[in-house]
Amino acid sequence: MRAKHSMTRAVFSVGLATGLVGVSAAQQADAQTPYEQDPSAQQQQQQPQSAQPSPQQQQDPSQQQGQMGQQQQDPSQQQGQMGQQQQDPSQQQGQMGQQQGQMGPQQVSAAGDLLELSQQSIQGQDLEGAAQNMQQAAAKLRSTAQQADRKDRRELEKAANRLEQTADQLESGQQIEQQSADIALAEASHALASYHQGKAEDALRKNDRQKLGVHLEEAARDLGNAAKWTGRETERGVRTVVGGAMQVSGKITEGAGAVPKEAGQIVQDLGRGIDRVGKDIRGKRASKQEQPQAG
Repeated sequence: MRAKHSMTRAVFSVGLATGLVGVSAAQQADAQTPYEQDPSAQQQQQQPQSAQPSPQQQQDPSQQQGQMGQQQQDPSQQQGQMGQQQQDPSQQQGQMGQQQGQMGPQQVSAAGDLLELSQQSIQGQDLEGAAQNMQQAAAKLRSTAQQADRKDRRELEKAANRLEQTADQLESGQQIEQQSADIALAEASHALASYHQGKAEDALRKNDRQKLGVHLEEAARDLGNAAKWTGRETERGVRTVVGGAMQVSGKITEGAGAVPKEAGQIVQDLGRGIDRVGKDIRGKRASKQEQPQAG
């Protein structure tokens, strides 16, 4: 019995050992299977990886073509923008037309500049240049007259006529005295000064700081030129008024806030200065007309 028992135990031990070996072998086989399948698995993994980029790469050119298509559309958009830019000049012309209709201070200022150029050309014996500048200034005065009140309109148109007459004499080679030309220039500058002084009064009444400063400056400059071309005595008589107006206009243009208190007084002083210079100009004109009769 003990011998059978021992054999049974031995068989059981051997079977157990055999089973354990079988299990461990199976486990080893299972454990080794992944390692054996790695090459194929890597190939399978490589194949999808190699297959996946190709569709993406095939789609990328289409996307690039789409982007290129969009880039090809950009020129049409640029042409559209160029078309808009081509419309800008017409818009600028429209704005210029509105400015011409409103006759802003800058355009009127061009008339004063032309008068100064005319006087400089006369002093330099450039009679043809003086005539051209006078004609252009006369055209500016007529345009300004359309926006002026009745009194200033009449004076501006009269001054434009005198400028054109003087320009015709210069172009024809007719000999004229510089004093006669200076009187014509003084009359035109005086008419501009009166126009700007009236606009300054309107701006002060409306508390329009910007327009007040601009019109004060233009009125002072034109009054100063009118007095200078009339004579030294006339120029000295309005020198203080012109200087004060230029100073106040500078404060208004460069500053901010309320209009300076002295602005109202300056506007009135300019009006009195314009009246004084106008009287002197009429006296000079009358004396020139009487000279041929005296001779």
